[in-house]
Formats: sequence, C-alpha cells, structure tokens
Amino acid sequence: MALDNNIWEVCSGTDPVLDILFIHGLTGTPEDTWTSGAAEKQYWPKWLCDSLPEVSVYTLGYPASVLERWAKREMTLHERANNMLEQLVAYGIGDRPLVIVTHSLGGILAKAMLRASNESSDPGWKRVVKSTRLVAFLSTPHTGAALGEVVKFFIPRLASTHVSILSNSDGSLTNLNQSYRDLVAQRKNIKTISYYEKYKTKNAFLVVSEESADPGVGGDAPRPLAIDADLFVTSLPHQ
Repeated sequence: MALDNNIWEVCSGTDPVLDILFIHGLTGTPEDTWTSGAAEKQYWPKWLCDSLPEVSVYTLGYPASVLERWAKREMTLHERANNMLEQLVAYGIGDRPLVIVTHSLGGILAKAMLRASNESSDPGWKRVVKSTRLVAFLSTPHTGAALGEVVKFFIPRLASTHVSILSNSDGSLTNLNQSYRDLVAQRKNIKTISYYEKYKTKNAFLVVSEESADPGVGGDAPRPLAIDADLFVTSLPHQ
C-alpha cells in the first residue's frame, strides 16, 4: 500500500524487529527497479516479506528522470534528502534497526539522507542514522559514473540535474562520500556492502566501475563484489 506519493509499504511484520528500505536509481521506480525478469516478474522486496515475517519492508520513490524537460521541477539532492528524511520519520522508519538497499542514484540519495540525519539536531531525524545497521549499494557511482559524462557530452542541454550529480563534475560526490566514510568511522555500527556490474554498455565502457563502486569505508567492509548483470542499464526504459 502507498503511505504517500513517495513511500510504499510492501509489508508490515507482526511486531517487526527490523525495517528494510529500498531506494531506486536513475530512471527507476519503486516497482520496476526491484522486479526481476521480463517473464518471471518477481518483486524482490516481496520475497523478503515471505521469508522474513518479522520485518517491515518499504520502497522509496522520487522523480529520477534523465531528460531535463521531464524534470524541470526537480529538487536539489539536499532538498530531496531532507524531504525524504522527513517522510521516513513521519511513518516511524527509524524507530527500529534499519537496513537500506539502494541502486545507482539511490545510493547517493541514501548517503545524503544519512548525512542530513547525522547533522540534524531534531531527535526524529537523528533516529534514522542511529537506527541504520546496513547500507547495500548496487552499482552506486561513489566517485562518478561514465554514463553521466556520455549523456552530458551528447545531449548537454537535455541532461537532468541527476545526471550532472552522477558525473561528479563539481566534486559533490567526492565530498558526499567522504562524509559517509567519516560517518561510518564515527558510528562503528553501520555495515556497508557494495556491488559493481560486469556488463558493458554498448561494449564501450562500464557504467559503474569497481573503483567507483567502492565507497572506501575500510575496516571490515568487504571489497565491492561483481555482479553478472548490468543493473543500471537494464533499469532504463526500452526505446
């Protein structure tokens, strides 16, 4: 069911002990990004509901278009992070231990939300970062994505602010990732796992390389793991 226009409750466990939040990436949606295969149409978050009855599962949605004409009213990353954080708090997400699963741009948004939560003096906002136990990044370009540069090169007047963020042309991703690394080092109880893709886009380049997929948190965090798929590209709409 939809809690509002941005947060969807996939399931609510009986006396849940854990919340899991899925955040899609560029061009994605709360449903399509997490649905496997054209034939099977298996919704990944629902699998968790069926397997783990003591968890509550949510998906977060937000406008994530590629072309600026579809995104003239996009919020900035900072505005979007604050907006999403306020909605999470309104629905009690942060009252229990929290796992965040992200794809592409969703990982950037998650880091911005955690930074806002950590820097906030509001007790409700603060609970989100305090409750976070694991962040999983699927093809998140912590230091920039090649596709962003390509789109900006070929259609600079059409590329949305999201693509500009992913290209890291102003160094904002580097700054945000340093903030996340400091946060993980400070809090100690936030685990991080990341994955990068092996398929190439049009056999020309990797959208998110192993190097860019590594948030560099150190400690006991595993190195980025390869996945035998191209998550970023398969989430793009068919032409």
